Order: sequence, then C-alpha cells, then structure tokens
Amino acid sequence: MTERQREFFSNLEARTDYSLDTLVWAWDHIDPWLDGNEGRDVWGADLGFEVTLNENNNGFVDDPYTYTAKEWIKAHFDDCAVYWEYEKDNYGTDGNKVNPFDEPVTYQLLIFINAVEQIINSLPYVDEHWDDNITLTPNAIARLRYELCMTDDCPAEEEDGRDNDGDEEENDEEENGEEESNV
Repeated sequence: MTERQREFFSNLEARTDYSLDTLVWAWDHIDPWLDGNEGRDVWGADLGFEVTLNENNNGFVDDPYTYTAKEWIKAHFDDCAVYWEYEKDNYGTDGNKVNPFDEPVTYQLLIFINAVEQIINSLPYVDEHWDDNITLTPNAIARLRYELCMTDDCPAEEEDGRDNDGDEEENDEEENGEEESNV
C-alpha cells in the first residue's frame, strides 16, 4: 500500500468507522467496474449505487454461500455493528429489516453497498458532479482512479468538448467564425 493510499484509507476509516479491511474489500470492487463502464452515463449522486448494482441484483458479493458470509460477519463483527447503527440512525429503530443471523449473505451485501457508496461519495469529483449526468470518459475514469488512490497519475482537465451532462457543447460563435454584437 502506498503512502497516498494509507492516508486515503485512514481518512475513510475516521469518516465511516468501517475497518481498513472492509474498506479495502469494497474498494477492490470499484476498479473492475470502472473498466467495464467506460462511455456510460450516470448521475453523480448515483455512482456508488451503480458500482454495486450487479452484486445487488445477484444478491451476494463474492459468493452466494451462507457459510462464507457467516465467516465474514464473524471476522468483521465491528463493521456489522457500524452498519446496524447506520440503519438505525437513517431508518429508525425498526430500520434493521435484515437480521445478520437470519440472512448473513444479504447483510454482508448491505455492508458492501454502504461501504462502496461511502467511498465513492467521499470523492471530490463526485461532489462536484453530484447533480450532473456524467459520461464516464477515459479522463473521468482516470480522475476517479486518481482520487481513489488507484494511480498516482493525475489526469488533465476534460478537453473532449463535452459539458457536465455529456452533451456536445454548442458554440455558434466559433462555428460561424464571428462574434455576436450587442448593437
């Protein structure tokens, strides 16, 4: 782990209360998703959800076996408590609809989704484009990877003729070769 990554995860641990192990586990799933979604349009506010959509639809993260999920929950008991409190704080005292003892695979999935969303939502790029429909251009992906400390190469600013919503920008003055006059 690089020094930049250590600092990134240290800040995340302080902000989320999840363990380093759980944050790295969730973080490891983001890069492959970015690889497979170049050119895709997504709302900034939905990016964390979109990253976990495949696992959510499958109903599990790494495998569908109850034994594996139970072992993960045992090893990450404190992270389970963090998520339990998150649900209680955000959905009320009866918000904990999923019991980790009855549905360990689902509970592990919920922790994964929450951890990925917290990682993604902590990024300045996502904050800047929270209300925007963004296109995951190679440069946007490079910036996300840089902010996620997956690379030390900071990308240049977007210069591909797209605005924040992914549409081509219109510039009549340049097309016509003249400037408008206010006369």
